[in-house]
Amino acid sequence: MKKGLGFILLFLMTVALQGQEAISGNGKALAVINGELKDAATSKNYFQCKVYAKPQKTLIGDFSLKLGTKGEIDSLGLSFNGKILYVKSGDDIRLFNTRTGVMLYRTNEPYMRIAMANHDNFFVVSHPEYVRAYDCYTGEQLMEYQIANNNKITKLEVTEDDAHIVATSGRNQIIFWEVGKEKPKKKVMGTKVVIADRGKTFTVTRESGSMLNIYRYSLPTFKRISRVNIDKILRDYAREQTVAIRLRDPAKRRAIIPPSKMLPSEYFLSYSGQYMALLAKSTDKEKELYIIDNNTGEVKMNKVVGGLKQPVEISWYNDSLVIPLKAVQPKIFNAKRGQFQNNLDADEISSFKNGKQKEGVFLSEDFKYKVSPEVNGFLLSQTNGKTYRLNGMKFLGFANSSKHLYLEERGTKKRGYMLLNGSNKITWFSEEKVDLNENEHLGEYQLPADYDYQRIIGFKDIADAKEEDSLKIVMKSVITGKKAGMELQIVDKNGYHYYGAGSEIGKKIWCNLMVKGSDGKVKQIKDFTVTEHRQLDTLPYAFALVLDFSGSMGWAKADALQEGAEKFILDKKPRDEFAILKYDHEITQEIALNRNTDKLMRRLYRTDFSSYGGSTALLDAINSGIFAVKKAKNVGRKVVVVFTDGMENSSISTKNEVLANALENDVNIITIGYGEMMNKSYLKTLAYNSQGGHYQIYNSNDFDWIFDDIYKKSLNYYSVQYDTQDKGSQVYMLKICHDKISSDSMMVKFENDKLDV
Repeated sequence: MKKGLGFILLFLMTVALQGQEAISGNGKALAVINGELKDAATSKNYFQCKVYAKPQKTLIGDFSLKLGTKGEIDSLGLSFNGKILYVKSGDDIRLFNTRTGVMLYRTNEPYMRIAMANHDNFFVVSHPEYVRAYDCYTGEQLMEYQIANNNKITKLEVTEDDAHIVATSGRNQIIFWEVGKEKPKKKVMGTKVVIADRGKTFTVTRESGSMLNIYRYSLPTFKRISRVNIDKILRDYAREQTVAIRLRDPAKRRAIIPPSKMLPSEYFLSYSGQYMALLAKSTDKEKELYIIDNNTGEVKMNKVVGGLKQPVEISWYNDSLVIPLKAVQPKIFNAKRGQFQNNLDADEISSFKNGKQKEGVFLSEDFKYKVSPEVNGFLLSQTNGKTYRLNGMKFLGFANSSKHLYLEERGTKKRGYMLLNGSNKITWFSEEKVDLNENEHLGEYQLPADYDYQRIIGFKDIADAKEEDSLKIVMKSVITGKKAGMELQIVDKNGYHYYGAGSEIGKKIWCNLMVKGSDGKVKQIKDFTVTEHRQLDTLPYAFALVLDFSGSMGWAKADALQEGAEKFILDKKPRDEFAILKYDHEITQEIALNRNTDKLMRRLYRTDFSSYGGSTALLDAINSGIFAVKKAKNVGRKVVVVFTDGMENSSISTKNEVLANALENDVNIITIGYGEMMNKSYLKTLAYNSQGGHYQIYNSNDFDWIFDDIYKKSLNYYSVQYDTQDKGSQVYMLKICHDKISSDSMMVKFENDKLDV
């Protein structure tokens, strides 16, 4: 299934081969279950499960699955983000944490529905009496969502942006809940729903007898975008055909082509909801297939597919390819192009969709690659005619991005992935499992000789500045785009930030701005803008405070970190909202966004270090922080403040995925590095590419003031920007000077182009 197309129980697609392997929806994780084994002591069957992560190129999970005396696996799968393993054995369905093997949930009730978040840390189950969300690390119930009694859910999903839970009810209702809010946000009448555009739009069908209407709405506003009536479309299409045949053949100038009648419930939305495939009955009692554009109402294709009693199955293969199976001529039609795809094999694609591969043939999602089994390996073919023979290898599956495939060396049982970019490079996974325990770093770090950190202890008016104050420019963050520049503070030797330099009088201190562009030429910028941001006049902020509780911290530093966070919370503005998260290789949200100081304080100390002490999933933790603040409304900024004393070593998320999430949701990442064990450049990349900031400390006593300093710098700063179309390398040179104050300058080099995420 393509990313962005609804991720409803991704694992129910047959992504497993012979019930042995499964690939996560984003292609970043691989689960492999070995053959059935028997415990001699208990006579119970069990399987050995191994989970590999592509970003880390190593084994992240290795555990046994005990499934009772029957011990058969009917289907196997991974959640989109690879954090949850799904195993079905008969009616028994179980969910496991992929790192620890802890069973998170189990049911054998056939009417239960399960849906996974895509990047966030929860899954959802439905029952005729309830809808509940659970934590994907611990299985702890997070929330119960309100639903009417005895309301059977036929379909359950989480939107791709993890913002909404969507249930299709047996009462012909589509129910929407905003994640984290108990009451339904909206109920829309309809029989089928498709969520698209990364959770920003949805398409609903409403059927009544032979009448069918298709509605498209935006999310989260629920504003209607379009409506088409199928009966009217079929009548208009018949009228157009009547006019065309009369013009083409004068002998048929009185001919009338009656409209076809839609067959009840025989209609199928494409993955994005843009197209509708439906079966209809013609006046000649033939079965016709119509492809309709739901945005415009245009009939993209009309074709007789068999007699009225002939069973025809319609299946979409991505958002535009459709094949009428068991039809007279099962040709592939491309709705987007409005033509048949003669270069694709209908039988092969049909087998690809249904998981019953034609003689072992497997296709990539974009249909550009095909794998065929051979006696001693497999053959990889491209549509451009190139073939690659991989002897001694077992094919495990394509990533849904079609950028790589997973494979196993038959003799050694080594597993890895091969890039599909022409290089065919194979990377083998390490079989050494990520250690979930870290040793505490004892003692304090030595302060580097060149360490120079400028704290803000108070504020002064720029009009009161004197030469002996020794004003200097302190960079806060980089701004990229058509209005590039810097965010910065003006701070004196005693730690006072000077306000008022954004006024007409104060602007005189900005005496020179020069920029060296990607062409190597230096230009003096005269027309630049200075915008002042002050704590007094700013909108409230939404902060996610993400605290490192990995093993290297230890009890003492973890307690000191919490005490520093406590001061941060106590000093906040009344309208500012805070969320608190703690992490090692697992992430716990102690409290969602809240402005009540007392509640925040209670939840800050909800769990202590004894519940943590593992490895460092920095990227997963930042991602969780982004999800915690992204839905904040009526705020000036959404900020993730993440603290770490070590290197990233446990996340399934990638750096680019985290930055893409931050940029898409307008979230700034502020990184605080503690000590010498982290990659400062890595933290700065996360911070500056999200218009955040980076801070470095070396002593646990710094926890007392660092959060307060970040708070002051987040709310009090200047933006000095210039207009540019240059997307290349920029060297930004800014100088301040005035007859009453000392001069200072700053030079920063950056790439003025959004990171390719």
